[in-house]
Amino acid sequence: MKKLLTVIVMACMLLSLLPKEASAAAYDKATTFKKVKVYQKAGTSYKVLYTIPKGQAVKVIGGEAYGWDQENLSSAEQFGFYKVTYKNKKGYIKQGNLKFKNPYNWTPGIKKEAIKYAKDYADGNSYYFKKSHVWNKDGYYEVYGKMSGTWYRIGSFNCKTGWAHG
Repeated sequence: MKKLLTVIVMACMLLSLLPKEASAAAYDKATTFKKVKVYQKAGTSYKVLYTIPKGQAVKVIGGEAYGWDQENLSSAEQFGFYKVTYKNKKGYIKQGNLKFKNPYNWTPGIKKEAIKYAKDYADGNSYYFKKSHVWNKDGYYEVYGKMSGTWYRIGSFNCKTGWAHG
């Protein structure tokens, strides 16, 4: 019994030395490339809470595909918002006003939206994402899904704000 206990303790000690699996980031890293306004909510009609000077690091903690004040704009004129934290203050910055360390990293919560978007069209789990392009400093993925046995391009997805177009 004593030998078994010793073996178990030694195994636990060895397992604790193994590298831990990386958990999903709670935020995406970005910097301002110019002075930017931070809004109370996702929309340019909302109150400006504060501004962030050029070159400052911000934590992007989420995204919004549209602001409430964009419903009458054409698809090409619409933009999204980044939900950010700067010096422990939260707010929203209009899409295109941040430079990301990696434009293709998914902002927290956005990949889950993209998967839901893909599953709305694809047969079950028959979908995939392919890096497409960077526009206005954000990475876009092309979404493909299998429908009735044939692969189709479903649409484009902004991995920073969640904006989708099919």
